[in-house]
Amino acid sequence: MFKILFLVRRKPGLTHEEFVHYHLNVHSKFLAAAPQAKRFVRKYLRPLADPNSNKQDYDAVLELWFESREQFEAMSGTIDPAVARQIAEDERNFIDVETGVLAYSYEESDSQLPG
Repeated sequence: MFKILFLVRRKPGLTHEEFVHYHLNVHSKFLAAAPQAKRFVRKYLRPLADPNSNKQDYDAVLELWFESREQFEAMSGTIDPAVARQIAEDERNFIDVETGVLAYSYEESDSQLPG
């Protein structure tokens, strides 16, 4: 499994709840631009010590899963440039786009823990 990972911070001035609401209810419509994706995982983060703290490094870890890197690359070449612009413009409504991290990983293996 090939996964694209996004670590994102909310746009300054938004609460965590506003960020999550916008992502789930507005921005999620753009998932239709990635029909080859097998799964989309959203992990909204909160600090352990103080859930209301503004010292959280990232607000979400997002994963877009594909069967292979080749499948991801093939999909990337088929996205309408106008839709890609709309996605980028909409991200600026709720994400601090200057501080995000984009990475990829391969699902190699799971390790069983003792016990």
